[in-house]
Amino acid sequence: MSLTLTAPERAVGSSVYVYGQHGRETAPSSQSDPVAAHTAALSALIDQQASGAVGHACDVHFGARVVEVLAAAEESVRSGRQVQVAA
Repeated sequence: MSLTLTAPERAVGSSVYVYGQHGRETAPSSQSDPVAAHTAALSALIDQQASGAVGHACDVHFGARVVEVLAAAEESVRSGRQVQVAA
């Protein structure tokens, strides 16, 4: 995964590659609506909290990890040095 907070607008995008025995393939691009995706994620989080279930892939632990990675990226941009994030 590569992440930057300073890409020029024309460089913004995402690509997904699938690696396997026969090399690398590009996964089909998605034209998904980010607002719909965010809404679905929030709905799943609210539903899980309401149900009391544990172990969803997008639970609070995942959210905390995302915040940790984003904070490290921000620190890296601010300090100009590589910031390690625990595996």
